[in-house]
Amino acid sequence: MNKEGKTFVNFTPTISQKAASRIKKEIRSWKLHLRSDKDIGDLARMFNSIVQGWVNYYRRYYKLAMYPSLRNIEKYLTRWVMKKYKRYQRHLSSAVL
Repeated sequence: MNKEGKTFVNFTPTISQKAASRIKKEIRSWKLHLRSDKDIGDLARMFNSIVQGWVNYYRRYYKLAMYPSLRNIEKYLTRWVMKKYKRYQRHLSSAVL
């Protein structure tokens, strides 16, 4: 039964809050924005297998629920671009990959 007391048949399993926060914590621990000495290919080699594992595991459930957790990677990569390349330092919208 749902919150209003009505019965329903559908159930969409999703990523738990605990797992989502664990993924965000892991992404934070990488400190991507501080690795301006690395190339984008180096970062991809370092972290692609981990992210791909998360995507492969959680896509079996409700894939859209995983996107807010993975959006943190985009935020940190944007900060990385802004630190690495001077032309993007004050242009957040242009720095988005």
